[in-house]
Amino acid sequence: MNIFNYDVSPFQREQLLFSYVRDNPQPPNHRFHLHDFTEIFIYVSGDIDFLVNDSYVSMEPGDILILKRNVIHKPIIKSDAFYERIYLGVPENVLAEMDNVENPLRFLQSGQLLLKPGKGMTEQICKLAQQIHNA
Repeated sequence: MNIFNYDVSPFQREQLLFSYVRDNPQPPNHRFHLHDFTEIFIYVSGDIDFLVNDSYVSMEPGDILILKRNVIHKPIIKSDAFYERIYLGVPENVLAEMDNVENPLRFLQSGQLLLKPGKGMTEQICKLAQQIHNA
């Protein structure tokens, strides 16, 4: 299992978290959990879906799932394929510290949002995440 967690925040009071994980959990050991920050989950590869609150979310590689803080969720591992993902943990206070920028997550009214950015954008996002990981 490869798990790397980094504080990539330019702010002193709150951590902006970055994680890259590639593993093959056998048996799948993911449980329901929640976070005290907004989670931006980028699904790179594998064979998973998600349970979010009482909703089943079908996932495809390249999808981005944004979860508000304190939303209970867990991945559903559907096969023994390697499961690769990128997480960003964004505390509310980090967004409040940004000067001259409106909260970019203000549109997130419900507990979740599934984005399907397309192959080209997904490749750019994964390339940027790899650069952060390598730094």
